[in-house]
Amino acid sequence: MPKESRRLGVDRPTTPQVFQGVVAPAEFPKAKLDVSLDSILEQQNRHAHAHDHALAVEQPAVAGNSEFMDVPVDLIDPSPFQPRLDITDDELQLLANSISVARRVNRPISLRIKPNGRYELIGGERRWRSVKLLGWETIISRILDVDDAEAQVLALADNEGQEGLTDFERGRAYKQILDRGEVTSIRHLASRVGVSHQSVMRCLNLTKLPRDCLEYLTLHPRLLGSTLASEYAAAGEKHPDLVLEALHKIDQEGISQEQGLRWINQVLKDREKPILPSASQEKSIKFAGGLEGSLVVSKSGIRIKVPKGVDMEKVERAILDALMTE
Repeated sequence: MPKESRRLGVDRPTTPQVFQGVVAPAEFPKAKLDVSLDSILEQQNRHAHAHDHALAVEQPAVAGNSEFMDVPVDLIDPSPFQPRLDITDDELQLLANSISVARRVNRPISLRIKPNGRYELIGGERRWRSVKLLGWETIISRILDVDDAEAQVLALADNEGQEGLTDFERGRAYKQILDRGEVTSIRHLASRVGVSHQSVMRCLNLTKLPRDCLEYLTLHPRLLGSTLASEYAAAGEKHPDLVLEALHKIDQEGISQEQGLRWINQVLKDREKPILPSASQEKSIKFAGGLEGSLVVSKSGIRIKVPKGVDMEKVERAILDALMTE
């Protein structure tokens, strides 16, 4: 079939360009040079709010029934299941600055209603405290109808993957959930919070440390990670004092976790070494008649100090008799 000729003045037909599944538009909008940058940004902000509202309406609940609403920050109480042990003022200030620049909280916090009509946090304490720091009166919230067991799991799931949650805080929260008994296996717990079961097991090893070490980590949760947790836990079974001292060294001297473990092993090796005799040891001895002398033992030999009045021939004969063999 002969190729159809294109008439003069008619553009060549083009196929839509596709890049990673995105189809480029056939025509691009004409530039509107009469629109200011402030107007463009304001329009984008309105679209973003509308998109968030649509998500709030359409997104299904994670647990129980849920709804989105602006809740007064002064009606919200902290969660009793908060896994974070350390929320610094610097972290809150950085988050508050980010929220202030965006002029909104990008991810709603999650709450449940208390019997007294107030609200209890499930997830989002840093966002809530940052908004309070900014002086805002309300915060976008997702209201969930869940029991204590579900609230505890959701509080941990909300923090998973967020900056600042330490392995010790994770392990502590994992153990509390497992001890409650409603989540019966590590694999089940891992799937609920969205992590691997190996990660859960490593973090749980931190909860096997001696009690004094756990109390110290509660005050300093960033000191020890899960990578060497099993080694520290094994050392703590027989030598809890050394593990606690190693944590002190990590905290106060700035040594690494690996160096702390090597220090423990070195101390244990030194304890196993036999105590060598000193270069010379002197012992008091008594001769016949109650006279006192001394016996000096060294690596090179034995020396006897004989007091006056002792028959030297008898001493010599006694020594030779002791040394001679049949």
